[in-house]
Amino acid sequence: MLKLNTPYYSDKKEIVFEQNNDGTIKSTYADGTIEGKMEGNTLKAVFHNPIVNISGLMELTFHETGFAGKWKKGMEPGLMKGQWNGEIQQENQLRISIPNEIKELLKSKVINPSCGIDNIYQAFDAYFNEQYDLPVERLEEFDYQLSKFDLVNDFSFVKELNVRSIGIDFPIKLSKGKNRPILMICAMDPLRTDNEQKLPEDKLTDWVPFSVIKNPAKEKKYSEKENLQFFYSLLKDFDLYLTDIYKLFYREATKISNKINHYTSLPIHRDILETEINCIKPTAIVTLGNGARDAICELYKIYPPTWNTEIFRTNLDNGCSLVMVPHISGAANGSKAPILNNPKYASVIGENNGKYANIILSEITQ
Repeated sequence: MLKLNTPYYSDKKEIVFEQNNDGTIKSTYADGTIEGKMEGNTLKAVFHNPIVNISGLMELTFHETGFAGKWKKGMEPGLMKGQWNGEIQQENQLRISIPNEIKELLKSKVINPSCGIDNIYQAFDAYFNEQYDLPVERLEEFDYQLSKFDLVNDFSFVKELNVRSIGIDFPIKLSKGKNRPILMICAMDPLRTDNEQKLPEDKLTDWVPFSVIKNPAKEKKYSEKENLQFFYSLLKDFDLYLTDIYKLFYREATKISNKINHYTSLPIHRDILETEINCIKPTAIVTLGNGARDAICELYKIYPPTWNTEIFRTNLDNGCSLVMVPHISGAANGSKAPILNNPKYASVIGENNGKYANIILSEITQ
């Protein structure tokens, strides 16, 4: 039977059905709209997809865990050959997503590629599904290229520069269940190694912060596995939204973008971050490492703390809790060790980055 106001998922897209005052059923979702009437357990409806400009007829038959659907183009009665199935997300099932408001923010303030922001996130979905052995569209179907000429707004000046190793790590949200509190995890920027002219200078590479859409069970590189363990430990109590304070990275001659004052002082960085905070409404923001600490302190005019045996915590002007800690990488073990070895946290379970995550959770939830 149909469950109203409950998220169903199809191809990683959320569909929620609501009832109109006249008893009809409607849904507005990422690709369009559905509206019709229930006959028993079947919704007989009209759909419209403005992205590809298609309208037609649809029948969705609901069962306990989802729906089985069929559809056809056009409004004339006839055989429905198209199939569209959905399911209710199981409790504690891990999924990735990004709010539409964040997509619009990226398009208007950072990058607006001809392939579309949706195509980029669909490629991430496909990679994630492949990692977790879920049904997946072929990754080669998401063959797009980004360049510095796709940049917009206050990032447009980069088009005129002789730069290389350009990259963006697109924000991503990891969720388990629904209506859970959210931690906003901030890195400094999407660091890229020097490509030494192996890539066209105007090419822009894309990924997600900390490679969090990888499956730690399949990861063979120890350092990467340890990093993933940190985030998956946090997921026990919180959903995660991961982003960079500086959305774009590039190299210009011998300089890197996070060391170029003209770039790091742009007001757009704080504008974007605050829009993200207002959209995500996190319980707390967690910065990882010296770079992210210094960047957010510069944006909010906070004196940067020095690392010691305690987790540093303060509040921003908007009331959001801000937690700043040493980085999770092995290179920061010297800064993490005093925290991990603090007798205050002796009862916290876990090892290495797993314990580190649990210590942070204990401070946030106390």
